[in-house]
Amino acid sequence: MNEEGLREAWEELKREIMMGHEDIQAGRTTALAEVRKEFGLEERQ
Repeated sequence: MNEEGLREAWEELKREIMMGHEDIQAGRTTALAEVRKEFGLEERQ
């Protein structure tokens, strides 16, 4: 990947991180238990 491609990827990553921060601050989150269940990662007892 060239320098311009890396710069574009970095800018996209920063946008995604900022969107995530905004979602968290606005209370738009998903419970960890729900995420684990969705991806089949729930703890087995």
